[in-house]
Amino acid sequence: MDQLPVAGEGTGIYVIDEDYRIVYFNETAKAVCPNLRVGITCYQGICNGDSPCSGCPGMKEDCSRILFYDAVNRQWLELSSGQVEWPGCGRCWLMLFKVVDRQSRSLFYDLTETSVYEELFELNLAENTYKILFHQNGKYVIPAMEGRLDTMCMEVADRMIDPEDRERFLEFWNFDTLSQRLSGKNHTIRGEFRKLLVSGEYCWVAQTAVLLRTGEQDKTVIMVFIQDIDQQKKQETAVLDRGGSRLEEKDSMMGLYRYGPFLERAEQFLREKRGTRFSMVAIDIEHFKLFNEWFGEEAGDRFLISIAEQLKEVEKQCDSMAGYMGGDDFAIIIPRDESVLGNLERGIKHFVKQYGGSAGFLPAFGVYEIEDWNLSVSMMYDRASIALSTVKGNYLNRTGRYDAGMKKKMEDDQVLLSEVQRALDNREFIFYAQPQCNMLTGKIIGLESLVRWNHPVRGIVQPGEFIPLLESNGFITNLDLYVWDMVCGRLHDWIAAGHKPIPIAVNVSRIDIYSMNVTNTFAELTSRYEIDPALLAIEITESAYAEDYNLIRQVVIDLRNAGFTVFMDDFGSGYSSLNMLKDVNVDVIKIDTKFLDMNEYSQNRGMGILETIVRMARLMQLRVIAEGVEKKEQVDFLRNVGCIYGQGYYYYRPMPIEQFEPLLLHEENVDYRGIQAHQLEELRLEDLVNKDVTSEAILNNMLGGMALYDVCGEKIELLQVNEGYYRVTGCNPIDLEERRKFIMAQIHEEDQGKVLELFEAACRNPLKGSEGIIRRYRLSGELMWISLRIFFLKERDDHRLFYGSVSDVTKVKRQEERLASSQRILADVLNINGDEGAFEPQMLKTAGESIELQNDELEFLDSGVPGGFHCCRWTEDMELLYVSGRFLEILGITGRELEEEYQNQMVSLIHPGDRDRVLSAVMAEKQTVYSLEFRMRTKTGYVWIRYQARRKHWNGSTFLYGVILDIDEIMALRQEIKECRKRLEELERCRPVETDLLTGLHNRETGIPLMKEWISRRRVQPSALALFRFHGFPEVNEALGQVSGDRILVNSVEKLKSFFREEDIVCRISGYEILVLCKNIGSRDMRRKLEQLMADMKMELSLESAKIRPSINAGYVMAADGSTDFDDLYKKAEKALEMASSQGKGICLRCGEEIVD
Repeated sequence: MDQLPVAGEGTGIYVIDEDYRIVYFNETAKAVCPNLRVGITCYQGICNGDSPCSGCPGMKEDCSRILFYDAVNRQWLELSSGQVEWPGCGRCWLMLFKVVDRQSRSLFYDLTETSVYEELFELNLAENTYKILFHQNGKYVIPAMEGRLDTMCMEVADRMIDPEDRERFLEFWNFDTLSQRLSGKNHTIRGEFRKLLVSGEYCWVAQTAVLLRTGEQDKTVIMVFIQDIDQQKKQETAVLDRGGSRLEEKDSMMGLYRYGPFLERAEQFLREKRGTRFSMVAIDIEHFKLFNEWFGEEAGDRFLISIAEQLKEVEKQCDSMAGYMGGDDFAIIIPRDESVLGNLERGIKHFVKQYGGSAGFLPAFGVYEIEDWNLSVSMMYDRASIALSTVKGNYLNRTGRYDAGMKKKMEDDQVLLSEVQRALDNREFIFYAQPQCNMLTGKIIGLESLVRWNHPVRGIVQPGEFIPLLESNGFITNLDLYVWDMVCGRLHDWIAAGHKPIPIAVNVSRIDIYSMNVTNTFAELTSRYEIDPALLAIEITESAYAEDYNLIRQVVIDLRNAGFTVFMDDFGSGYSSLNMLKDVNVDVIKIDTKFLDMNEYSQNRGMGILETIVRMARLMQLRVIAEGVEKKEQVDFLRNVGCIYGQGYYYYRPMPIEQFEPLLLHEENVDYRGIQAHQLEELRLEDLVNKDVTSEAILNNMLGGMALYDVCGEKIELLQVNEGYYRVTGCNPIDLEERRKFIMAQIHEEDQGKVLELFEAACRNPLKGSEGIIRRYRLSGELMWISLRIFFLKERDDHRLFYGSVSDVTKVKRQEERLASSQRILADVLNINGDEGAFEPQMLKTAGESIELQNDELEFLDSGVPGGFHCCRWTEDMELLYVSGRFLEILGITGRELEEEYQNQMVSLIHPGDRDRVLSAVMAEKQTVYSLEFRMRTKTGYVWIRYQARRKHWNGSTFLYGVILDIDEIMALRQEIKECRKRLEELERCRPVETDLLTGLHNRETGIPLMKEWISRRRVQPSALALFRFHGFPEVNEALGQVSGDRILVNSVEKLKSFFREEDIVCRISGYEILVLCKNIGSRDMRRKLEQLMADMKMELSLESAKIRPSINAGYVMAADGSTDFDDLYKKAEKALEMASSQGKGICLRCGEEIVD
């Protein structure tokens, strides 16, 4: 092993040599086993023993993972090991262990085949003690959590075991023979008894006892698992109660062995065939209850009988045995032959095709290839069922095969279940809320609660990691009850604080409905927390309706009668139908926008489905909300089809309480009316088309120009147009008929490619279509501009059908050209393009005090320029000839005030302190364009303005024209930034220097304290302290200059630093000395590193000058060589460096050892 294996957080590590002596251990190991010390043996430090443990778990070549009982510290350890070459110690064993959580239900899963158990006991025969490590709350009557073993055994036999089973129980727990019985091959024994429930009834349980390894030879520890097998025993009893008739062992309708007899006969069948290659196959029909709902129970019976017939046919054709396991489940043992299973699957599919071939009703197969002949048939069937569960919902692959990974997943699942139980006890689960919004206003109309796991180590765990598992095993009910209580409590606190509440939705699973009276539970919660049931919305997933329609329907009725609002969640995602809505009678349906997440060819279909759902729901006065809304395009579509409520990332992500409650405090964010069913009836296009409402002439005027296009490749053909199209284009039906197949010829040549791209873009986005402006010729040859909007309708045989709307935008385009002309003038004023001829006034009347400007451009400047436009003479008083309204607005004065108070002189408006600077700039002969910043007078004082102008000569006179912009706020910000920079510079000057200015390394004042701190905390970890000294740099500086010398030194230091890791500490402690602390490194690795470093540094330095060759020497010390005190280590490294320097250039020595050259 070249490097340490990666150990997770909480892993104890220790290393022992071949004599069992400890050479290293980490802090976690020390915390678990306080007696550990370097130099003592592991059996002394861990077991308090005087000799190696019998069959030491670590000293095995194939040891990967075992469970080991530490009797001294009374704890279970999960231990793994491997060989390593440890620095200075040669071949050693690396041991990694974790303390196993006693509360974990999967603690010893790998030692038994028990997939689920309700109680876990630890028995110590030597000390006559026991402990209950786990028990399911509220199920069985249990003894004290720990105590004397013999006393507990008699108490359980007398008070907690059915009297008819008492003698067998005591015989099973005969401690005189127990150890001998557990010494068999699997160290396991099993018994079945009836145990007392808290309800007062008895339940059949299996008690499995497992003998485990201990830390001392004279102690025996046994783990006991208790598992509920009541249902299985009752099925077996039902068969025996029929009088033992062999005919009654078979189901009368299926003609196959029932559950119990099948297991019994299959055991005998396999005993006779031992050694033959067989597979156990489990078969299940998905959504069979829904099949009965859709096609009737008689068709359902025929479906099951057809499967039974297929299985009996297999029994005739090959050596096999089939059974009917109840409901829609079957099992069959068949030869390990793919053709047998393939024929069976094809035969069942053939029957399903009679009912439309729905993939949702095809059987799922789970296959366990029998390898372990010691397993019971029941366990083989369980493994096949596990494999079957992995393909449920996967309609491409209908066969799952059992492998070791499935068992590992079950182990992980059991660990997760135990963590969930712990998390519930520690109240680690919290709820986030995602707001539901009115998509027309953006206001919040409700919330949905979503559970999150605030894990103490992992942080926030998303529900996708634990909800599916909890749903699959029924544990989801515990979590749901917890969340419901938390939500109601928070709602009560919100109201008690005087805030106005809005409804919040909670999720109810199918398991919840089966396991409790949901209506009574919610009624009790709302009563306890004194909240109105209308504030609590109940979301039931659509799949629950499909599984048990009649039960869910009644629950919905009860909830609504109790005042709760009921949502059908995920409508349309599974097997629901619009027909179901009229019977279930929910208040709100939630639709998923995944219908819109399709490619360009299937998106239209998804849009059609959503539109149909929304329209049907509105007809039935059902409220509708969309979830998963993430894009603006989805919002636009949903609003267009009449769905105005939604939730999703487009509006809000799920957020914790401390984020969503402040959001609700601002009432402008909330619409307290919630989701409303009654809305103003939507105006639909089909209503307008109705001849009783509008005439065709009115319709054409309303809709404008419309056309249908057929596009094949680059060929575009006009199929149909309306009257509005003729008005827009100036064409007529006769001429258009002649040109419709060559419509592209009417398009300006430069825009023909753009037209083709518009059609392609419409295909890519069928929801929004595409839109563009193109040039087109009228019949007269005149060029016009039209706005063209395209929507893709359908495709057939490479021909695509498009709808297009056209409108004449020629006037708008011409106005844009005028605007562009005006903008060119503005650009000239603002010195954007420097075009000297951009603005020429038509006439300047110099006799008057105003200027007559009659062109359209100046009108634009007066109204559209963000600054104030002006024109003045190029004189020292800067007589103003024209100012815009914005100019006067910036200064806060009127035109009369400008004339009477300032005599129309711009210089009078300029701050006296800026006047000379401004006049000097604008009166300069060589300059014609000006950009200045100065202060100008207003009614309330002076403001900073930016002045941008140009000098023009016309008709014997010279003028300035330009704009002023108010920058008072900008100047204030500049001053604030200047002050901030000044304060930052002062702070920088005050901050102590932590790095060497030349090399960027830690300096002595920073680096050495870091080294001391690390060494003091890591006394047991190997490390090295190395001191490097460069020679010859004074000569380099003298020959090449200080700058060149510094450059060579910096390059050399960078090269040296590159040999060390990021976590190592490197500092410059003097002019030519570098000190390095190498963390977590052995002597052999340090030696190799320095050998390479010294060789490479010689080559690097010799390239700098042919005559002057700086050199480097080094001395180092290993922390394991003696004292771990920094000062002592430094003296040793310094001593080694002095010895190396005395022996020549390029020498490296370890303290007390030979040269490293």
